[in-house]
Amino acid sequence: MSSRRSLEGQVVVVTGAARGVGELLARKLSARGATLALVGLEPDELKKVSERLHGESDHWFADVTDHTAMAQVAREVKERFGKVDVVVANAGVASGGPFADSDPDAWRRVIEV
Repeated sequence: MSSRRSLEGQVVVVTGAARGVGELLARKLSARGATLALVGLEPDELKKVSERLHGESDHWFADVTDHTAMAQVAREVKERFGKVDVVVANAGVASGGPFADSDPDAWRRVIEV
């Protein structure tokens, strides 16, 4: 069985898709035929990523920690593409420095995202 099977007809939501790993995942999934719904906090960057993809895609500005915003995104993605097959929860934040010295609020934000 090939590990590079087609994703034609699959709708994939990728959070944190504006850059880095999320952008790379979006490009790879699109190249394999997936329809992409890109979600993140950088609408201009998300738009650029969406425009560079091979197939159908769209983008939504939303904070993944905001339940109301994400419920709205879910409704809009379903309305736009008819379904969601896969969600890649890639969004993340990082805080530098030794774990023992980490700020509790900063750590809580890392976990929330």
